[in-house]
Amino acid sequence: GDLCESQAIIEYLHARFPEKGIFSADPWEAAKERELITFVDLHLELVARDLYKEAFFGGTVTDATKGRVEKLLTRHIAGFKRLAKFEPFLRGDRFSVADIAGFVSLPLVGMTTQIIYGRDFLLDAGVDWKRYVKAVGERPAAQRVTADRKAYIAATAK
Repeated sequence: GDLCESQAIIEYLHARFPEKGIFSADPWEAAKERELITFVDLHLELVARDLYKEAFFGGTVTDATKGRVEKLLTRHIAGFKRLAKFEPFLRGDRFSVADIAGFVSLPLVGMTTQIIYGRDFLLDAGVDWKRYVKAVGERPAAQRVTADRKAYIAATAK
């Protein structure tokens, strides 16, 4: 069958292929990975998504929406900084499933706030997502994701 949400897909793959070690074997670390995924998906990217219409698609969003998103992201980024380690990955020195969410979503948040507000909320708060994305981007799977994304964008832009 079909699955449409990344977290549901990850949980399915974890249950289907437990030998692959998608989540950490340590229950606490696995919970912290899930916590970071949820935080990045719901409290950062989903909040910033309310601005995508204007940031990326030529539409406009209201000043009220911009004000609400700014307030939420400011608060949520502070919380995110307390959860993430960036040493160099979100949970420390080991790449984890949480980095999949971070690699995809943190650039969107940073670029969106730069476009809409003229400043990158993540960088302003001391979250160096560019260095982080570069570290994750050195992994072969991340390079494949980046190449596939570029190919898709090029194909759909025609």
